[in-house]
Amino acid sequence: DEKWASEQANQLDTFFNEDTHLQNTAIIENECRQSQCKLSFIQSSTDDDTPTSFDIYNAVNKNSEWQSFVTTTNPDTGTTSLYLHKNAGAPY
Repeated sequence: DEKWASEQANQLDTFFNEDTHLQNTAIIENECRQSQCKLSFIQSSTDDDTPTSFDIYNAVNKNSEWQSFVTTTNPDTGTTSLYLHKNAGAPY
């Protein structure tokens, strides 16, 4: 669903830009296709102002339009990827 993918990528950008706690997230990739999105960000440490992957995971799961189902971390690059899928109950 290309329309969904484009809309979701824009909504994810807006979601992170408008949430004061998530604004400091260093997103390096926001890519949506068909029925899922991949959101990659630089993993923060717990002693700075940026949200942790757990914070991001919880914030996204509170939004009824997305369901996150996989989080992967690459310790070599310090990046975390959160994979989201289209919530079947959300209106599109």
